[in-house]
Amino acid sequence: MTRIESLPEVAAVLRGRYERVRVNVGAWDQHAALRQRFGIDRIAAYVVLDADDHVVAQTLLEPVTGGRGPVTPGRWAAWLRDPR
Repeated sequence: MTRIESLPEVAAVLRGRYERVRVNVGAWDQHAALRQRFGIDRIAAYVVLDADDHVVAQTLLEPVTGGRGPVTPGRWAAWLRDPR
């Protein structure tokens, strides 16, 4: 995802709408409280919060792709524009 997030189409959406925070879960041994709070049970989970710290949307990569192959910049940018 780091590569996709650096591509112009996705980077523009991120810059314009979000403050991105990356959480390193290590070997699944770090930030257990955060994982539990948001119900994260696998890596590459994304949570979108509003300014009041409420969950707006949450996804893993598979729902974004709909089983149609890898996440593309276009699919990811579209989800970021409307994550609900």
